[in-house]
Amino acid sequence: MHHRSSIHALAAVTALALVMSGCLPFGDEGAAKDSGPKGDGVKLEDVYAATMALVGTSQLTHVFVPSPDEAFDGDAAAMATDIEAALKANATCVTVSRDGAKLTLDFGAGCAPPKSGVTIQGKVEATLAVDKGKSMTVSLALTDFGASDKTASGTGSLKVAKAADGFDLTVTVNASAGDAVLEGGLTVDLVVASDKKSFASMAFSTVDPTKVTVGTSELLVDADGVTFGPDACYPSAGSILVTSAGLKATLAFNADTASTGVAQFTPPLSKKADDKQLPGLGWKCK
Repeated sequence: MHHRSSIHALAAVTALALVMSGCLPFGDEGAAKDSGPKGDGVKLEDVYAATMALVGTSQLTHVFVPSPDEAFDGDAAAMATDIEAALKANATCVTVSRDGAKLTLDFGAGCAPPKSGVTIQGKVEATLAVDKGKSMTVSLALTDFGASDKTASGTGSLKVAKAADGFDLTVTVNASAGDAVLEGGLTVDLVVASDKKSFASMAFSTVDPTKVTVGTSELLVDADGVTFGPDACYPSAGSILVTSAGLKATLAFNADTASTGVAQFTPPLSKKADDKQLPGLGWKCK
């Protein structure tokens, strides 16, 4: 049985970081750097930090998602042992230790998990549980965890279950940074390729609701069918909608985005979509 070395599809779930940076509906860029909607004074630095906890947590799928032939036939300690060995073999920048079914992962000031396009940082304690032959659940404790120097602390979970065409995953997180609190997560569909040795595609959508709150101010994030091909850095389909104080902004992807890194951005109070270079929004590929 092969374990963690064949993860190809879950590259760059960085879109959720982007919607909290260059795509926020907070007026001009200068204003967006310091303040949010009137009322409770959403600070974007706090919002970035909490949101990057979600992005960083999504990258942990690169650590825990099984290969296409995973049968979940080992106990939790045995699967933790396999993950530890794979990390030590394939991601030398991650410091990993194990105590039974509990793994401690330290990404330091920045380290990309195997097959991930996003550098994450901080510390993760992960406790595994296995429903033999069916699924694996990972309980997460996050400490100063995130990406792009934006970190938050809190808890989360990752569940992997077998599906007819591959695997279904659910990632959840509840983390805070300053006064900002992030709640929500992702559902991920991994489709196995015809060769049964790799993944053909990955598509994710947000759990409803996924939001960042500061006092009574709220940012809602709605990702729908954001799809990546094997080893792709950029999506080839799907969209991300951000709503704040009734204002909406949308970032949409098409087949050309996968090769060009250009998405379509519709600002608040506008019906016109403009080209948006993803690298310019902080979307970093290996």
